[in-house]
Amino acid sequence: MTNFDEFQAELREALAHLYDPTFVCPSGLANVLGLGPKPDLHALRDKVQQAIRRIAPNAGCPPETRARRFAEILTLRYLQKLTQEQSAERLAITVRHLARQQTQAIEVLARLLWEQAGAAHQVEHEQVHKEISALTEHAPHRVVDVGKALEQAVSLTQVLADKHGIALKAAPCEPNLSAALHPSVLHQALVVIISYLLRNMSRGQVELGAQRAEPGSIKVTVQGSPTMAPPPSADWVGYALIAAQGGSLTCQPTGEGLAFSLFLPAARRVKVLIVDDNEDLVRFYQWSAAGTAYDISAIAEGASVMERIAQDRPDIIVLDLMLPDMDGWELLTQLHEHPLSRDIPIVLCSVVQEEELALALGASVCVSKPVRRHAFIQALGRALSLAGEAGRK
Repeated sequence: MTNFDEFQAELREALAHLYDPTFVCPSGLANVLGLGPKPDLHALRDKVQQAIRRIAPNAGCPPETRARRFAEILTLRYLQKLTQEQSAERLAITVRHLARQQTQAIEVLARLLWEQAGAAHQVEHEQVHKEISALTEHAPHRVVDVGKALEQAVSLTQVLADKHGIALKAAPCEPNLSAALHPSVLHQALVVIISYLLRNMSRGQVELGAQRAEPGSIKVTVQGSPTMAPPPSADWVGYALIAAQGGSLTCQPTGEGLAFSLFLPAARRVKVLIVDDNEDLVRFYQWSAAGTAYDISAIAEGASVMERIAQDRPDIIVLDLMLPDMDGWELLTQLHEHPLSRDIPIVLCSVVQEEELALALGASVCVSKPVRRHAFIQALGRALSLAGEAGRK
């Protein structure tokens, strides 16, 4: 459903069949009202009744108040199931007058429900963004193995597929296919998509797949067939989940089914060279970077740094000032001046807290030891950002 007129037409049809056990609520109407893909009439009647009560003014308003008259007409016609003639007689007006006001009353009811749904979806989307912001703040720069995410989503929703008698599988995809978003976000989005298809199918198959798309992008597909369900409305939470992490989600009918396409930002692996002789600290750095875009390697002696840089071409250098074979300040100066390393951002991580001097000698970011995981990952991200800004100047 894309507009108010379509919604109002489906609501008008539903009102005329509120007590018809064979009536199937239109899926667009059900989606807007938040009733799910296959709502029962009790849920629909409750929603309508609550809205009619909201139209009616308080008891102190005169009986001839327009809003009160609209609420009375809707109640008599659709909740008490009176005919137009019976309703007109009850209200002491002509049938023609009742018909005209009934049309107006339905429009008021439709507008109330439409705006109420919009407000609810707005709150829902704001909550999605808040939760994702909190998630990424707690664990920044996380990446997700797309193949594993597909397998996990299939494993979790298999019980629902078995219940509906539907085959559910993930096609093999290339190894190390990583996307730059939090694993929980992709996992939740896949579960929401798969569940939407399964609830709208009674047989057939749902298949997931992933592949590299245009440069810097990964395309994930979720296809279900056969189903007559329409694509979810534009305010569906599935769209919000992916958009909040810089991706996009589309849904298109395909013959007898539906095809969801997720375009996710591909994760660029970032090489980080640690210059520190503390083996325990190096292990801490490696543990901190697990599940992120950062690949950690380490060297204990400053004298071999240039050779290692030429070999590995790191994107970031994390430098300790207290090295066993040379002075860290001297090495920082060399790194800043040498053509091979002058463009590589340097994160100075030391117990010596001389940030002003370190920045003047070429460090990009300074972090004090002992460093926490969150601060370490944030420092790497800040160094990359500063390097990017310098490259654009």
